[in-house]
Amino acid sequence: MAEEVSLQFSDVFGISDAEDQEWFNPFLDIDTELFIDPFLIYGNEVGLFSGAHQEVIGFFGHIFEQLAKSSGNRGSAYWKKAVDCLSFPEVEELCLGYTAEGTGGAGSGKDIARQIAQAIWTAIDLGTESLSHFEEVQIFERGIGPDRISDATARILLHRFAKYTEAVAKFYKLKTKLCRYGRAQYDVAEAKWLSGEYELPINEKNGKPIFLVPKRYLRPLPTINAEDFLNYCIDNEASAIADTLGIDIITRVPKKEIVKLALQNPEARERYIAHREAEGSDPYDFVIDPRGFIKWYESTKEWGRQNNPEISFSTEEEFLRFIHESIFLFKNYVENQGGWSLIWNENETPKREDASQRLFLGIVSQICAANNVDISREVNVGRGHVDFKVSSGFHRRALIEVKLAKNTKFWDGLEAQLPTYLKAEQVKTGWFVVIVYTDKDIDRISKIEERVEILNDRLPYDIRPIIIDARSHPPSASTLKLFG
Repeated sequence: MAEEVSLQFSDVFGISDAEDQEWFNPFLDIDTELFIDPFLIYGNEVGLFSGAHQEVIGFFGHIFEQLAKSSGNRGSAYWKKAVDCLSFPEVEELCLGYTAEGTGGAGSGKDIARQIAQAIWTAIDLGTESLSHFEEVQIFERGIGPDRISDATARILLHRFAKYTEAVAKFYKLKTKLCRYGRAQYDVAEAKWLSGEYELPINEKNGKPIFLVPKRYLRPLPTINAEDFLNYCIDNEASAIADTLGIDIITRVPKKEIVKLALQNPEARERYIAHREAEGSDPYDFVIDPRGFIKWYESTKEWGRQNNPEISFSTEEEFLRFIHESIFLFKNYVENQGGWSLIWNENETPKREDASQRLFLGIVSQICAANNVDISREVNVGRGHVDFKVSSGFHRRALIEVKLAKNTKFWDGLEAQLPTYLKAEQVKTGWFVVIVYTDKDIDRISKIEERVEILNDRLPYDIRPIIIDARSHPPSASTLKLFG
């Protein structure tokens, strides 16, 4: 019998009451798309995080001074010093962010540091004397997103997250290792980074330390962000939108236009920040789990305990059958064992596509573990990221895309993306798994078998569609001839 798949911190370290604790229980080999929100720290400084927001603001106040002294000269020593201080590589220890293949992303680096510096200089050049919330830089610069804000917050407060994790590890008597960080805390008075040493648990998946984060500081997006600023302006600053963007009705606005709106309407931006401070904000709801970040794991792990499917294979043809049978086990789980409920919200709206992909990973990874097969999520194949790559050695490989039928790029995913990924990986067979939520979805994909047949005749690949009926009250299989 194969070893059970264990991804969460609590599994690896034998903690039984993790879900009842105030800290987030991370997955150790895939990132969770949550971010540290400095605004939530601002509104809820407790224990080791008392004074944390002022520490962040103090750091960026120093950066403000350096950039102001540079007068915008990118070659000056002041500007270079600011960029050096703003180089925030991703904090892999948190296991948070956008990177699904493991827990290491691109990080911020020098390029992002320059973008943040440019955003702050833009604010200075517009007459801003300080930022009460440094995440405002998102609405001054197009390339700064929630991952960068989270990385910056984590790096500035690294010593606090490390001490917080130390305390949890000590409470549970976990095995730890002494870890040294050259940039653990910034001393504004001395204008330099200070080092620190901490006893931390180690992530067995990548050999790096683990940082734990209080749930109260995590959100899918920072409270203050460009889209939220736009929405505020739609509701409260109609004249500013019309004057700046030349439109009265907003549908989808590129971020460059939001930046333009922010730059040309500083008063509106100030009113937006005041509005946010008055309204406050809430962390992610881990109980309801509206984005499907958490609940898939326990449910699919229990499925693995009860089923433990072993599907033997010794040839390439049998390996492909193994993948096909694995996907059909997922199909059965969703359609006949209540799995569909994990990708619907309580208000009877479908969850996002990534929730279905996590649920798929949860089931199929159990099958792969039982059969000594590797499955990786969002593998970069050079021309983009394929949803899943399944392999048993080099010569037995296949790619799988999992898409919602309602995805506006659905047909492009089938007829352009998947063939491109197959070509890049030199893989012959790919599965296109389609999640349908509504009768309208079924109508939309009614021609899928015909289009796949044309595609396979035209290209040197074997693309196999499988339809998953995730309607909230799925009909019997006899009514779904297409879905077999």
